[in-house]
Parts: sequence; C-alpha cells; structure tokens
Amino acid sequence: MSPQAGPVFGEKDMVIKGLRFKPGKVQVRFGNTEKNQVVVDAEYIDNETIHCKTANYEQFGPMPVDVKVSINGEGWTVNKLVFNYFANTAARNSMAFGPGVLPKVISGVEVPFHIQARDTINERRTSGGDNFSVRIVSADGLVTGDARITDLQDGRYEVHYSVPKAASYLVHISHADLGGNESVPLRGSPFKVHATDPWTQHRVLGSIPGRRKGATLSELDGELVLYGGDTCGLVVCSTSPGEWRWSSVTPSGPAPGDRIQHSVIIVQNQLVLFGGASLSDGTELADMFWLKKTQGGWAWGCPKSHTPYVRHTVAPGQEPIDTPKPVTGRLAHTAVALDQQMLVIYGEKSGSLLTEPCIVESVIAQVANWIEPILRGDVPAPRKGAAAAATGGTIIMLGGTTINESEQPVVLDELVVFGMESPNSLVCTINPSSASGSRPPARTGATMLEYSPGQLFLYGGFSADGKPFNDAYLLDVTTLAWKRVYNGHPDLVGSQGAMATLLDGKLVLINSSAGSPKLDCACSLDPIGLAASYSFTTRMKTEVNTLLENLEAWADKQTISMELAQNLEKLGQNFDSLLKVMDALYQVGVMLCCMLLAAPLM
Repeated sequence: MSPQAGPVFGEKDMVIKGLRFKPGKVQVRFGNTEKNQVVVDAEYIDNETIHCKTANYEQFGPMPVDVKVSINGEGWTVNKLVFNYFANTAARNSMAFGPGVLPKVISGVEVPFHIQARDTINERRTSGGDNFSVRIVSADGLVTGDARITDLQDGRYEVHYSVPKAASYLVHISHADLGGNESVPLRGSPFKVHATDPWTQHRVLGSIPGRRKGATLSELDGELVLYGGDTCGLVVCSTSPGEWRWSSVTPSGPAPGDRIQHSVIIVQNQLVLFGGASLSDGTELADMFWLKKTQGGWAWGCPKSHTPYVRHTVAPGQEPIDTPKPVTGRLAHTAVALDQQMLVIYGEKSGSLLTEPCIVESVIAQVANWIEPILRGDVPAPRKGAAAAATGGTIIMLGGTTINESEQPVVLDELVVFGMESPNSLVCTINPSSASGSRPPARTGATMLEYSPGQLFLYGGFSADGKPFNDAYLLDVTTLAWKRVYNGHPDLVGSQGAMATLLDGKLVLINSSAGSPKLDCACSLDPIGLAASYSFTTRMKTEVNTLLENLEAWADKQTISMELAQNLEKLGQNFDSLLKVMDALYQVGVMLCCMLLAAPLM
C-alpha cells in the first residue's frame, strides 16, 4: 500500500497491491471499529492493483487505522494494512530556518534553509508529502531565483535556492493547506534577504589587451596566458596579490602565426597549441606549437615534421583511402590531453564538419606521429565548439554544434563518454543512463577543465540563440553526477560572454567593462568553497556563535546595570543610574516575553 500515511482531510491517491483482484464493485474501508469506519469506492486497475482516494477522517482525528478491501460484496480482506492519519499541515504554524532566510546571502551560489512542517494543533509533522512552494523574486520584481525542494520524509523539507545577481530579494514560502483554494504563506513569509556579489574583483594594470573573439585563455605556472583572436601575439597576466598586470611577451623560438578558433591544452607544464584559422588568409591550420616558461622568459617550440597517417573514417559517400595523408587542418575543434598524447576531436574545415578524430602520440617531440583512433560504441555525430577534458583516462565531451538532416545547425546537450580501449581505440557512450544531477542545458563554446582527479569543471558557452551562459557545473566522472555550482545572470558577462579558466581551484573570468575595447576586468570566485561556507551546518554554527557572543555581551551589560540597584539610597540620588537599572529591567522583561512566545514553537 502506498502511501502509508496521509492527512485526515483525505483525498490522497492510494495504490493497493495484492493478488487475484478482479473487475467489479471495489470498495476500501478505513477504520478500526464500526464507530470509526469510512468506506470509499475504488477502481480496479488489474489483477494485482487497486486505486482509490483516501477517506476523509476529520470527524475522528489523527490515528492509525486498518485498511481492508472488498470486491463485489464478497467480504473484507483479512490481511492487515495500516494507514496513519495525521493532522493537516498548517502554514501558519510551520516555520523556515537556516542560512537562506537570514538577512544576508550571496548571489550565484546555492544557499540552503529548512522548512519544519507543523499541523493544525501545532505539533511537528513526522512524515512527508506536503505541498510547499518557494518563490524568490527581487524587491523590484524584475529578477527571479531558482529553488528546489527535497522532501526528507520526516516533516522537514530541505530547500536550496540561488539568485542570479546582487540585489534585495523576497523569499516567498507557502503551503497549499487542505480545504483552501489558495496557498497560504508560511509564518514570517516573505523573508527579506540581500544577496551580495561573491566575486573578487582584481585591479588590472599593464599593457591591457584588447577585446577579441576566437582567442584562448589558459593558466600556466600561476600566470594567465592569452593567445589568438588578433595580431598582438602572446599576452601574459601575472596574478600577484594586490594587482594583476598584463604584459606583451615575445618568446624565443619559432612563433606560430596569428590565428583564431585554435585549441590549447596543458602537458608537462607546457601549453600546447594546435590548428585554428589563419588571421591573414583564413586557411585552416594543422600545425602544432608548445610554449614553456624559462628562466629568461618564455619560449616557443614545435615539431620538425608531422607524420602522415591512414584514415579509417571517411565522410558518407566516400571510399576509404589506404594512402597516408597529413593531418587535416581545422578550426573550432576540441583537444584533450591524455598524458603525453593529444586527442583532437572533429572541428570544421572549409565550412564542413569533420568526421575524423586524430591523436598525436607525443605532443612535445621533434616528430609528431599522428594516428586516427577507432571509435566503437555510440559514435557521436561530427560537431564543432564542443567542450571536452580528461581525467584518470576517461574523456568527457559535452555539447557543441552539429548539422541536422535539414542542413540546419543544432546546438547539442549530449554528454559523451570516451574510454580508452587501447592506444588507438576509443569506446564511446552517448548520454549514459547513469548520469544524474543538475545536467547542463545545450550549449556550444563552453570551457571544460580538470578541477581535481576524477572531477571536471564546466563553465559558460552559448545557447542556440547565441546568448551567453554565466553558469558553472562540477562533474564527478566516476558516478557521472552533475552539480551546478554557480548560476549568474547572463547580463553580468555581456553579449560576448567571458573568457574563463581555473587558477588555484578558482574560476577566473576575463572580460571588458561596459563600453571598453579592452579586457580590463578580471575577477575570481571559488564556488565550491563558497558553497561549503554557506552549508547549513557551517553557516548556522557561525551565526549561533555570533548570537551567543552578542547574548554574552548583553548579559554582562545588564548585570552591571542591575548591580547598581543593590545600593537603593545611592540609586535614588543618581538619576543616570536609575535610568540604567530601569533599562536593564525592561530588557530582561522583553527577553522573558520572547522566550515565552517561542516556547510553543520548539
């Protein structure tokens, strides 16, 4: 029988399972004696299932009752089923508490609070199933937040919500009390909160680079490396405490040509660059360079040659070619570091999506030996602009843009998992059934990086209508569980979005201030650590400690004032002392009244 408990108001759907049920007049009886029995009509579903609505039991009150079934008047079943009636939940008696309803919260990161359901006689509810709703709206009514409610099945409900930008908000909590047509606000609702900006804004100095498209931003040896998108070459930002400083760098060694929509990975503390489109003539490039920091500055390096290889994958309608051919130039592809190797996935050439992935066996070598891996399992469709990264030998790819049967671009939300079957064979799985959590919506052009062993970090990208995302997710690669760790308003990053990378576990965004042609904004955020600091236990422990310190200071103050009352003769002669004693008595009286009022709520 499910459920096994419900409100005395009744009218809750109930399913009863059994054997050898048959069509006909089906009835279900609720009650323990003839004096408190209520019979309701039920519906035959199949020979093992009966459906009914729970009986209204308000005239008898909350109690456990027996449930029995009768079909075609043949008598009541003898198997004992017990249904627990409880008093109806009352919004006016229920309460909310926790970090999310304190006066100060943060934007972008989920904050929690709990709802304790209480019934019409002000008793704590001990089972779930209540219809609570939470709505967060800014004081001006223009911005809304996201909320999710988890029923803990013991009368408590855990709520997590986030708001997209710094502002004052109202947290509306209500409950659909039985017997009413409208939701009733919870006691104290709406709660007024003010969300602050969680980002650390960094002072940016030096030769600030101009805004550009098709560039890459990476972290290398504690510094930010910006490359591509214009003809300015390599630009590096030092991230010393107090100020971040940009500087144009001219590394030694053979320099790559200016380009856009290339890929970069980090291997052995060196930045490896591949492909892209030349800024001079738009040609798709197939070259590879690596960048490292030296004692004297920075240095470029590159292979002396690239080994041609045989293709296994060909476009529809084409025949396989046994003759080795050079690696194909491409742009908007995806590159992933696999120890010493680099996997290049798809991309675009001459306006067409490529179907061939390729691997270079050792990225930092004088000869680049290329091979084409065999894809087995669920082979993903060709695409460009996908986000991908690897951790522990597992490769994860998300989203990107493909072409459908009508030759129209489609932005994907596919999660693709690649497993290394052998050095030249990958097993692919698209949208594994084990994936769970807050899955990112479809996007292209996002950033994916390894956050820690076994965890990947995803930020941003663009939706199908070209609007930027300003959100971040953490993926546990072992369980394929997603968790959204940041959700900011898209307006905060502008129509072109922000360039992103990770620096010491923090998300770093580089962007332009309003109307500026320069990348003059740099900010950082530790969404994981910030969310941990706002966890229920951590935040409330801090809040309680503060309240206890304030209470102790208050008690000390009242004690000093009350000590003046010990000398009544002197007290009558000193008006200021008399006022202090009177104030202390008033404060103590207020405190006692508050404690008496709060007692029924405990």
